[in-house]
Amino acid sequence: MKVVLSPEAADRLESQIAYLRDVGAGAAAERLRTRIMTFLSKYIAHFPRTGRWLDDRDLWEMWIPRTRIVLWYRIEREHIEIVTVWHTAQNRSAAKK
Repeated sequence: MKVVLSPEAADRLESQIAYLRDVGAGAAAERLRTRIMTFLSKYIAHFPRTGRWLDDRDLWEMWIPRTRIVLWYRIEREHIEIVTVWHTAQNRSAAKK
């Protein structure tokens, strides 16, 4: 199934990458981008229901292995929409639906 990033998810992902670049970790930023995009295309696209269902938000949650990045997503008829992305050091309760 096709995976698409919402505008919010794309912005948050780019913010994570930019932060790493800003602190002088450009190589780590590119490794993180590669790891996330590979995870989306090779794992979430094929096994979307392996995440944890968040009943109160009507979303699925998945942590990306070997990172501190968490995804909230919804499974639509034609695609999987990544609703938001955040680092575990960020305030999770502020994440939007």
